[in-house]
Amino acid sequence: MTGTPTEKPVIDVRELTMAYGFDEPIMRDLNFSIFPKEIFIIMGGSGCGKSSLLRHLIGLQQPRSGEIFLFGKNLNRCTEDEQNALRQRIGVMYQGGALWSSMTLLENVMLPLEEFSKLNTRERREVARYKLALVGLEDAADKYPAEISGGMAKRASIARAIALDPEILFFDEPGAGLDPIASKELDDLTLNIRDALGTTIVIVTHELDSIFAVGDRALFLDSATKTAGALGDPRELRETAPADIRYFLSRAGTLPGAKHQAPSIKPNTGLPSPVTVH
Repeated sequence: MTGTPTEKPVIDVRELTMAYGFDEPIMRDLNFSIFPKEIFIIMGGSGCGKSSLLRHLIGLQQPRSGEIFLFGKNLNRCTEDEQNALRQRIGVMYQGGALWSSMTLLENVMLPLEEFSKLNTRERREVARYKLALVGLEDAADKYPAEISGGMAKRASIARAIALDPEILFFDEPGAGLDPIASKELDDLTLNIRDALGTTIVIVTHELDSIFAVGDRALFLDSATKTAGALGDPRELRETAPADIRYFLSRAGTLPGAKHQAPSIKPNTGLPSPVTVH
C-alpha cells in the first residue's frame, strides 16, 4: 500500500447511513478512511449497496445520516460552488463507460477540458491525445465508441476520467463484461496509473481476481447485517475475516497468464497540463 494511515485521509466517512427516501436503510453506520495513493476496494455481493456508496462519496446522493469528508471538507455541508470545485479534483469511470456515441474517443476525452480548463483547442487536443496514449489508445483517437471493443471503451473512459489530472479516481465495476485477458490488462493499467501519477483510486467491484491483484485495502458491505462486515488488506481478510466473508473471498479463481501488458505510464513530458479550478 502506497498511502498509509499516518497520512491525512483524502476521504473520511463517519457514521454513514444510506437509504432511498423513507425506505429501510441500505447500509448503516459505515466508518472508514481512504488515504493518498491507496487503491481502496468497495466489495460485497450483488445489491449490497456498493454503487450507492460510490454515488454518496462523489456527492450524487445524500446520506440519511452521517458525514462524508472529501479533502477535509464536509461534502454535504458545502455550497453548490464548493461541491463543484471538489468534483473537479476527482474523476469517475462509470460501469457502462458513459462515452458519447456521436463523438470520437478524442472528442470524448476533450469534453472535461473544454468545460473546466483554460486551454485553447490545440492544447486540449494535445492533452486528450496524451491521455489516450497513457491508456494505450493513441491509434484509436479518431474512432467512435461503436468501433472499439469493450476493453478499449473502458480504457477510453479512464482516459477521460484522468483528463483533468484528478487526485482521486472512482471506478464503478471496471471489469464488468470483460474477458479475463482484458480484465487483467485493466488491472495492470490501474496499478500503472496509481504508481506513475500518484492517484488515489476507489474501485467498486465483486471481481475477486481484481480485488487481490490491485487492492491495498477492501471494505466488505454485508447485505445481511446492512453494515460493514470487515475492512483491511483483502489477502489478510481471506484468512482472518468472519466465516461468511472468508467464503466470499475464497471463491477467487486464477486468471490465465496474459502476454499483453498494459502500457507503461510515464510522467508528462512537456505537454500542456489542464488548469483545474479548485
